[in-house]
Amino acid sequence: MKSQLNWNNSQNLGIVTSQSLQAQRRHLSAKLNDIWQHALSYLCIAAEPRVWHTEDSLGRTAWSAYDPMTGRSIEQVSVQDLRVWLEERHYQSV
Repeated sequence: MKSQLNWNNSQNLGIVTSQSLQAQRRHLSAKLNDIWQHALSYLCIAAEPRVWHTEDSLGRTAWSAYDPMTGRSIEQVSVQDLRVWLEERHYQSV
């Protein structure tokens, strides 16, 4: 009986460890993606804004963008906030 409880506890621990490793990998992947996108922004000067998304450890999507023409950026916002930012950019340049 005692060995059965120890085995169950070790299995549960394995699941928790596996889930935390996956969350850490997603977080690291998101950070590396941010770094990569910022590096591209500085290396590639274009008229169009660069837009990308990341996911947090819970799988929620956040949007970021950089406008190389003005140097302005927006980070980790909802898709609605990103749309507003892009529309403001458009109407400021008209």
